[in-house]
Amino acid sequence: MSDLRMAIARNIRTARKRLSMSQDDLAHVIGAKSSETISQIEKGEREVKAWELNRIAKRLHVDFYDLMSEQEAQFAPQPLWRKEPAANKPEVESWLLLRSKYYRHVMNLLHICPAEPLASKQQIEPLNASFETISNLGEHVARILDLSERPARRLFDALEARCVMVFCADLGSDGSALSVWGHQGPAMVLNSSEPPWRRSFSCAHELFHLVTWDNVEPLRSRLGARQMQSLETRANTFASALLMPSGYLLPELRGRVTDGQLIAADVISLAKDFGVSTAALLWRLRNLGIISQEIPESLLSNPRFHQEDQVSRVGTWDTPHSLPRRFVELSFAAYARALLSRARLAEMLETDLTGLPALLAYYGIELEPELAYKTQIPDPGRQCDHRVAQIGPMVSPV
Repeated sequence: MSDLRMAIARNIRTARKRLSMSQDDLAHVIGAKSSETISQIEKGEREVKAWELNRIAKRLHVDFYDLMSEQEAQFAPQPLWRKEPAANKPEVESWLLLRSKYYRHVMNLLHICPAEPLASKQQIEPLNASFETISNLGEHVARILDLSERPARRLFDALEARCVMVFCADLGSDGSALSVWGHQGPAMVLNSSEPPWRRSFSCAHELFHLVTWDNVEPLRSRLGARQMQSLETRANTFASALLMPSGYLLPELRGRVTDGQLIAADVISLAKDFGVSTAALLWRLRNLGIISQEIPESLLSNPRFHQEDQVSRVGTWDTPHSLPRRFVELSFAAYARALLSRARLAEMLETDLTGLPALLAYYGIELEPELAYKTQIPDPGRQCDHRVAQIGPMVSPV
């Protein structure tokens, strides 16, 4: 019995158990009559055909080559969820880790340096830090990322430019975002079925977890439900401050106040202008001490206010593709330089050779391999500088 067969057996067993999948379920995927086939494969008693291994890899959401690795495949660390879906949590986690690996592979091919840690030089203990400190951190990170007056409009591009991998997937009505700083670097998945203002808030929320990943990850196994909830609350505080920096929000607010009154329509338009929900805006104003707690509670429970808010958002909803634009562009750049085959490009972009042209066209890319594809890629061999800004010592908000 070869070492490779035993390695494949071990890796399939590890990946299957990680998804809490039965041997019966996996057998069905490859068209086997019973779980006995998978049992034999996982014991190394049966050789796996290439087409079988390809089907198994796709169902387990792992790279084909990981299953063939003679070294034990690494499927950790576990992502951190904002809100877990009821049904497909393991599949989404595996999907994220695999896509992150593809993204990192393309960056390596093009000699793009991976991200540096996003941790602050001034060490912050998220569970013990005050909400004021967390809020200051959010505004500080917004300045470091140069998000300017309307952070929600620039956040996704700013993170992609710094090699933070931001994917989208339909997580249904009961799932909302996850993040991980894995072996491939920082990554997150946002719920594509949510409206864009909620996705922006989820992105900022998950950024908090990436910023504090090194401080929290060693403790996660010992944190109880109450502590995890406290961490999520702080992530919301960070997200609010990052998306609505006081230095930009308060002047805008003053410009809309007449005789000391802020009408409901102005709340709706201001939230839309900053690319956030009215709830996020109202609670941000409450936390800044601008309004009393009764105002958010009263407005958000008012059906008329809710209806006017919904009407104002008509035409602003979009459903993004699951793959980040930068990842698609870099993958095509690697293909144009003959660093990826067309078949491998299609696999990494979650399509087949037939559907590849249409997918690339969605991103404004024409599949003509004889043409040089122009993009900002460092020359091979050049010493590249890190693209993720190191978060420096915190300063006071503007």
